[in-house]
Amino acid sequence: MKLLCLNPGSGTLRYRVVETERCESDLPSPDLERGMVDRIKGKEKVAEEAIKLFRRIGNDSLDAVAIRFVHGGPFWKQRSREIDANVLQSLEEVRHLAPLHVPTAIAVAKAIRSETGLKVHAVFDTAFHRTLPEHVWRYPLPHDIGERYRRIGFHGLAHESVWGAWDRESSKVLSLHFGGGASACAILDGKSVWTTMGLTPLDGLMMSSRSGSLDPALVLALLRDGRSIDEVDKMLNRDSGLLGVSGISDDTRDLLPAAATGNSRAELALQMYSARVHECIGAGIAVLGGCDALLLSGALVKESAEFRRRLLGDLQCFGIKLDANRNDRDDELQQPTLLSADDARMPVAFVPAEEELQMARQVVASQAPADVTR
Repeated sequence: MKLLCLNPGSGTLRYRVVETERCESDLPSPDLERGMVDRIKGKEKVAEEAIKLFRRIGNDSLDAVAIRFVHGGPFWKQRSREIDANVLQSLEEVRHLAPLHVPTAIAVAKAIRSETGLKVHAVFDTAFHRTLPEHVWRYPLPHDIGERYRRIGFHGLAHESVWGAWDRESSKVLSLHFGGGASACAILDGKSVWTTMGLTPLDGLMMSSRSGSLDPALVLALLRDGRSIDEVDKMLNRDSGLLGVSGISDDTRDLLPAAATGNSRAELALQMYSARVHECIGAGIAVLGGCDALLLSGALVKESAEFRRRLLGDLQCFGIKLDANRNDRDDELQQPTLLSADDARMPVAFVPAEEELQMARQVVASQAPADVTR
């Protein structure tokens, strides 16, 4: 089956055409393609780019389409599900839980379905975390609402693909993904056992425009001070994080040079971001009872040696030690790359998150008779 995998972000569209018979390999057929369109403004424009891409590749050359959905709503434990009107309606009802992504994915799904009679699959970024133990996924709320308001976890496609590309003999792996959103996942024998994002992708680490974890009473205070729910939602999802603290940008490519030239707010934003990462690394190692490997993925760490140093440069207490020659390189990391020193107690590596390839694997797995998540 030839599958077009579409990975829409809030302002990007990543894509990959995968021959599913070969999707267990990291080497797709030479005639297949992948790429990204970025700096797109608005979900309608992302949907338009998806249609342009679909028309260029051609309906007749494809067997199906897969679209990444950050939140799976009632289907969050499933690897994927064929999209129909009922599925779309269910996903519409949870768009507020991932407002930077789900509305865009819905727009792309509607556009593609209007263009073709091919099967269109929703692939859920949440399924990898279905193995979280109850003491991790349950919040300390009244028991009768605990299953509705619970930790779900996100970036599952990224974390699972990174783990799959690493040495399977590493039983205890801590995966850190840094894109516009950021999260950590503790993986024990291939299963997610702890993650920093919660019911929504707003929880956990400080991010590009998202606040990450806050005192819950702060949200109540913002509301009591007269702000509307929508205003608070926008503040926490779109106007906070690196952007909110720096007042300059949500992009480390802007903040790192600004900090280097003495901008104190840019420096503060980067320090706060790194401090949250240090806290979560300590927590993840404690959850696992030790760590065999620390794996980095995402655009923010593949492009910048300086940012990697800020995140991991002061963690010798955990046996983390970057090798200057391996880390300090000007090129963009594209392949699995060891970054730690030979005498470091914990291996640290960059491993690309092959989300679109993982999407194809999940579509295939969800169609297998033995798939217990369906």
